[in-house]
Amino acid sequence: MLFTITLRFSYHPHSYFWFSIFLTKTNNMLQKPSNAFVAASWAAMGIGIIGYFIGLWRSAMSLNEKGYYFTVVMFGLFSAVSVQKSVRDRLEGIAVTDIYYGLSWFATILCMVLLAVGLFN
Repeated sequence: MLFTITLRFSYHPHSYFWFSIFLTKTNNMLQKPSNAFVAASWAAMGIGIIGYFIGLWRSAMSLNEKGYYFTVVMFGLFSAVSVQKSVRDRLEGIAVTDIYYGLSWFATILCMVLLAVGLFN
């Protein structure tokens, strides 16, 4: 295992959050993903986005509903990339503020909730 994740619940008087997530590197060697993994990840994301947009285009929804789902998927892509970048930066020792880290997680969770609410209604 390369990293240990620790979640601590406590009150911090100078923080906006009541919990902290600590990632501790347990091995000094950080492995880079292989080219095949990177290519498969990009292909999966591309196929998923193309399929989502084809389904959105061919659906019988009104234009405002299509706009809602388009906005939710774009918001979700931004928030997921933001979480991935902030987690990677923290693992590499690059400073990431707690408020940005928390907001990126909040945005990702909010996007999933908005998609679920839209599908339920």
